[in-house]
Amino acid sequence: MALDQDFVINRKTIFKLLIPVLIDQLFITLLPIINTVVVSKLGSSSMSSVAIVDQINQLVSMAAVAIAMGAAVVVAQYTGRGDRHGVTHTICQSYSSSLVLTLMIMVLVLIFSNGIINMALSGATEEMKTIAKTYLYVTAFSYPFYCFYANTTQILRGVGHPREAMYTSIAMNTSIFLINALMIYGLKKGVVGAGIATLCGRAVGAIVGAFMVIRSGFAKKVSDFFTLKFDLHTQGVMMRMGVPTGMQNFAFMGARLVMNVFILPFGTDHYAANVVFTQMLDLQCVGSTVVAGMAPAIMGIAKGRGDQEGIKSAFKDLNFISFWLGAACSFIPIPFLKQINALYHMSPASAAIANKMILGNLIYVIALVWFAQAAPAAFRGIGDSVIPPVIMIAGVWCGRVLTLAALTTWFKMGTYALYWALIADYALRSVLYFWRYKSGAWLRAQKGVD
Repeated sequence: MALDQDFVINRKTIFKLLIPVLIDQLFITLLPIINTVVVSKLGSSSMSSVAIVDQINQLVSMAAVAIAMGAAVVVAQYTGRGDRHGVTHTICQSYSSSLVLTLMIMVLVLIFSNGIINMALSGATEEMKTIAKTYLYVTAFSYPFYCFYANTTQILRGVGHPREAMYTSIAMNTSIFLINALMIYGLKKGVVGAGIATLCGRAVGAIVGAFMVIRSGFAKKVSDFFTLKFDLHTQGVMMRMGVPTGMQNFAFMGARLVMNVFILPFGTDHYAANVVFTQMLDLQCVGSTVVAGMAPAIMGIAKGRGDQEGIKSAFKDLNFISFWLGAACSFIPIPFLKQINALYHMSPASAAIANKMILGNLIYVIALVWFAQAAPAAFRGIGDSVIPPVIMIAGVWCGRVLTLAALTTWFKMGTYALYWALIADYALRSVLYFWRYKSGAWLRAQKGVD
């Protein structure tokens, strides 16, 4: 599809492009779940500690991901124009700036790892903090590899190669799972083994990603990936397109870490239930997440062609698919709740909490999540990159965090409070995104690569 000016954007083509992204996202979602199951063999403290550190790792990786997201929109618009030079130039600039930034972040995390853990696990036991510090220190060395992986998958989707992005993601996540199982079950390395698995798996993802970019023909040598000659104009465009979304994701992961503080005092059963519930929610939302993952590329290609009617039509098609695919995927874990409880080695109390919340997810996932995820991703593809992230941040912090804080502090609801906090968040976001869509503000705010 890449640089094909005869490419037609319609519902059928969009769905065809989404198939490899769906497989990709299922691996991205399922394998961390399986890894958590493997780690749960080490006990609830280890499982909870690893889950929290994984959130920290996602948080600090947002800088690289933000640049990659901006690059994905830029290369999608260049692809729509048929400008191959613009694509290859943007790819090199994206890898270079994000790697420099990621190396700086890695050094800071290694230096301040103790302080980071003490802050993130405030209220947790000393055992959990010790486990978390060990896991964070090992996994911090994986940041540069994850930077390369994130750039690769985002850019490949942007130029219309979602299948190659899928291969890269499957290779990385499968490697993490296999090495994790070997380290914990075979070599008995405990949480250190889990950290080594993440490090090695991400290295595999970077290597496979490099091969996929070379295979796609957009880079052939090291200088096509990295340069110290930064093009300030290109960097500025990528930042403009990506940084607001990166800040949105940073705020989202930051909110998750803050919410841990309100749940941890209720004990291990409540936090273990929170870990399982959150991972099952990610699985239930996978349909709309898939559409959100591909929407910027599809909308960016339409924008690059200057096709305003195509932009409007693609937006409607993306949300149509998001609703039906999201509704179908929301039922995935429901028939397997007993097996899930056994796999996670959950206590009866923890299982009871998680099961009630997972069943209840169906209501708002089907009603709200499809639009709250697909709409802002589509807006971003045409360069409407400022207000949608502001809406998301408002929803997460005003809707989710404040509701959780109130329900846990005043009503002592524990993890159950998270369910109602999610409803408040997604309801607020959906209303605001719909207002932006109906008002036409998203079209007036669009920006191109010029």
